[in-house]
Amino acid sequence: MKESRKFILRIFFIFIVVLNISTKATAADLRVEKIIKNNKFQTTTLSFSSNSTINTNKTNVLFKTMGLIANGFDVGSIRIKNEGKMDFSYHLKSNLNGEDKALCEVLTLDVIKGKEFVYQGKLTDLSLEMKSKSGSIDDYILILYLNDNNRNLVQKNCQFDFYFKTFNENQIEGSGFSDEKKISNFINSGNW
Repeated sequence: MKESRKFILRIFFIFIVVLNISTKATAADLRVEKIIKNNKFQTTTLSFSSNSTINTNKTNVLFKTMGLIANGFDVGSIRIKNEGKMDFSYHLKSNLNGEDKALCEVLTLDVIKGKEFVYQGKLTDLSLEMKSKSGSIDDYILILYLNDNNRNLVQKNCQFDFYFKTFNENQIEGSGFSDEKKISNFINSGNW
């Protein structure tokens, strides 16, 4: 009798286990399912390129000036193309490189976007915030001046980068989608 009771309990236990496995739920489980129809999930891109305005080839160098004299200037142009599928804001600033910064610190810069001056000041103080629509092209003309005839600036070098950093227009800089480009520059002063 004891043996048949154990057998019945085993059969009952196996039945309960099989029942729980096949229903994937127990009487104590709560289950809520919500179906939302016509949802869209979309991915996008944020990308830009720096291109030459002469032939639209991608470029990483703007100024490569040799022999700039006192009261002289050089002109460069660059095209920023929004190649992504979203609007973005971008920050443009200059970063000095190299050990000798004397020449860099006296250079002045005009930045023209389209036909409008968007910056006029010292190269070292350049800091611009701009916006770009998806698929848009921004053309810039940059004029670099040496308006100082100090003899201590003769035969000096200035190495710097224009640094572009993009970020999603609706987000704070440093979060969300972003892209970065660095445009290298080298200026050498001549004799006067």
